[in-house]
Amino acid sequence: FEGVVVKSMVFEVPRDEPEKLAGVKELTETVEEARQKKQDEETEAFEKAKETIRLNYWPITNIRKRLVSMYRADLMIPEGMMPDDGSETGALECAMDIATVQLARTTLEANPRAKPFLLMPLHMNTITSKQFRDAILVELKLLPEWAEKRLLLYVVGIEDDVPQTVLHNNFNYLSPFCAGFVGGFSRQFKRADQLQGAGLIGTACTAGDATEVTPSLVEELSNFVVNNHGGRNRTFFFGAPDLDTATSARKVHYDYVDGPGVAPALGSFGPVFSVA
Repeated sequence: FEGVVVKSMVFEVPRDEPEKLAGVKELTETVEEARQKKQDEETEAFEKAKETIRLNYWPITNIRKRLVSMYRADLMIPEGMMPDDGSETGALECAMDIATVQLARTTLEANPRAKPFLLMPLHMNTITSKQFRDAILVELKLLPEWAEKRLLLYVVGIEDDVPQTVLHNNFNYLSPFCAGFVGGFSRQFKRADQLQGAGLIGTACTAGDATEVTPSLVEELSNFVVNNHGGRNRTFFFGAPDLDTATSARKVHYDYVDGPGVAPALGSFGPVFSVA
């Protein structure tokens, strides 16, 4: 069914405990125990390092207006803590999202008169899992009431072929707490027009592991804009590693660009300012 997301998990039942598979109730309890144990394992290192985790804020340039009026929050995690492929259950990503919301709340509470928008990342797996989504909703409800007018949720890890109903149904839970959603996709994404009813105000891609401008990168960046710039949808390019890459993104008409090639990340939420 569209809108239903299932995440698999592999676990082993000890041979000397066959009673754990005796019936539906026993099997359900066994699966729950295994799931909880796996989640605890995946988040153990993250929880231990929580005191060292912080947010950086990337100034996002509005290319047409040559103005920074938006910042992207970026959770800084000590190197080596994150597995290359993420966690199996999604628990680590959820823990990261909870930490991001908590740190962002501190920032917002300290800047009640701030004019810029704050773009806050959340993982798609977090909002499609009821368990994790409920945990995020608890944190979102603690944000200042006025934050819903200045907060944009940047949903990362969305599959390029995601059905519109999946986004629409899950975004509905979060929409009371933000001014809109920006979807994070691959540079090959070209379906923004098919997701217009999902609540997205923009589609984004990143530089990923690109370290320099190449003809293939420029082609991908250009195609992303051409394929996803219909209607009111805005296009974002995040993480431009250098000025050449940022300039390439500007030349193919992205609406918003950030990264080291645009401006360095800040340790705090900054002001609105013009760029040369």
